[in-house]
Amino acid sequence: VLDERGRQAEVPIVPMALELDQVPEPRARGTYETKLLLRQIPHDAVAAVHDPAGGRILTAGFRIVP
Repeated sequence: VLDERGRQAEVPIVPMALELDQVPEPRARGTYETKLLLRQIPHDAVAAVHDPAGGRILTAGFRIVP
């Protein structure tokens, strides 16, 4: 996470494991929620999720405006 001055905020890597009772349908979706403590100015952020089953890393960039 970078603020408008290019300063990086420390954001820890948060491991998460999904355990399901059955194999999900193709294109199924889920949600994950977390909270970040950041300075009260706009930030640019990137989230990445590694999908070992599919062999991909999924990323999304977004702007956080308090």
